[in-house]
Amino acid sequence: MRTLLISLGVVWALASCEIVRADPPRRTRASASTQAAPPSGTSDIWQVTYLGKTRIGYSHTLSRPVQIDGKSLIKTDAETHLTIKRFGQTLQIETREEEEELPGGELVSFVYDVKNPPAAPTRTVGRVRGSFLVGESTVAGTPHEFSLPWEAATKSTAYVDRYPRLHPFKPGDAINLRVFMPDHMQVSDVRFRAMRQERVIGLDGRRRSLLRVNMVESVMPQSPMEVYLDEHGDPVVSTTEMLGQTLTTYTVPAEVAVKEIAGEGLDIAVNTLVRTTAIPRAHFTTRAVYRIKMKGEDPTPFFPIDANQKVIRTGPDECEITVRCVRPATSNRSIRFDRQYLEPSQFLQSNDREVLIHVDRAARNLVEPSKIAIAMEKYVDHEVQKKDFSTALASAGEVARTLQGDCTEHAVLLAAMLRARNIPSKIVVGLVYIEPLSSFGGHMWTEALLGDHWVPLDATLGNGEAGIGAAHIKLGESSFADKGPTPTTAFLPLVRVLGRIELTVVEASLQ
Repeated sequence: MRTLLISLGVVWALASCEIVRADPPRRTRASASTQAAPPSGTSDIWQVTYLGKTRIGYSHTLSRPVQIDGKSLIKTDAETHLTIKRFGQTLQIETREEEEELPGGELVSFVYDVKNPPAAPTRTVGRVRGSFLVGESTVAGTPHEFSLPWEAATKSTAYVDRYPRLHPFKPGDAINLRVFMPDHMQVSDVRFRAMRQERVIGLDGRRRSLLRVNMVESVMPQSPMEVYLDEHGDPVVSTTEMLGQTLTTYTVPAEVAVKEIAGEGLDIAVNTLVRTTAIPRAHFTTRAVYRIKMKGEDPTPFFPIDANQKVIRTGPDECEITVRCVRPATSNRSIRFDRQYLEPSQFLQSNDREVLIHVDRAARNLVEPSKIAIAMEKYVDHEVQKKDFSTALASAGEVARTLQGDCTEHAVLLAAMLRARNIPSKIVVGLVYIEPLSSFGGHMWTEALLGDHWVPLDATLGNGEAGIGAAHIKLGESSFADKGPTPTTAFLPLVRVLGRIELTVVEASLQ
């Protein structure tokens, strides 16, 4: 179950990618056949992860009882390895998590590391101190302290795995756990509901009678999981829907988890494109109307309504979205806004020295906010020349130094530069029209508050005064604030709709 949660937290950021065979990982322990029997209370689980029929990685979770400063604790070390290709470039992501908890599952401390070269590794370290969770997050080599209100009964993610073993489920049982998710830096309600025994085929081809348990977490409520438990309460198979396919983990022997994977990869970039009719000069349209159909589910909750985008439900599994172009211009009026859209953060380091250098080069002596925004959008489009798809999400400070990346890097650098000149900004995730393919695909861009309205800016297009047209459809947004959910949370709606929707262009106007 832990593996599926971590995989969910990574795959959404790679929505336009191509999966390839994984290189054989470095062995970190002896094979199962040569190891001594583990001490009592130890759990040692190896799993492999598949998206559709393609294997994308493996994980290892080791939990054991320990004595620390005279206290009886349970210590868990978990690692996940994914190897992916995006537009011909290999992308490798490795997550490592250490947790210490009380025997009842209450979290005591954690360490969460993410490695995704060439971006700098990130690390978050936290410890419960009284009624607060305190610690430090390091992004792009810069540490940031945090302090979050804490409820003593909050469980660790490792306890989610152990719970069915400690408290065996029977069909009809329902339970709710409050769990802290280090990858999201949020507390989530994890809800279990035991269903019935089912015959399930494992990775080894054997059919077994397993208990199906539905599992939903409040951080990702639209991504329910089906977990199949054996008679001991251990997960054998876990599944959820993602990018229009099934994301599956299988519990396997260690030697199966780390062996080399052979065969051709699945082109997920092509599989998740939303095909539609051609839109002439799409990024210069002033208004467009789209009909979205999502088989078996109401699509309207996934598409927010704002001044630039209207959403109307037209059927049980259908909606109509009207998008209008808003060109950069500053009105004489202003509106109140939350300071989180103006303050520097770990991923939007608007006070970073290198970011400020680019700000001076882009805006020079400009004063009028809309002119500053236009100049910065064009500057980032021109300066970020190396289109590097090997990083899922780099911070603005890193992009300012490397001047490479894809749409995510363009968006974060522009957002940070805007804040440096006192212009509120946010990050937007959604769908963008890809002219050569007559399709919509996953994308990230920026919005700036200019006077009394939020104006979309896309530094991968650099359209300037013309605006970005009506060929961007919003799914989510984020301030990337340190005190809010992790930036990756903004991608969750995108993961749910890609590969599942049909899109029809009803109308597109150039006037």
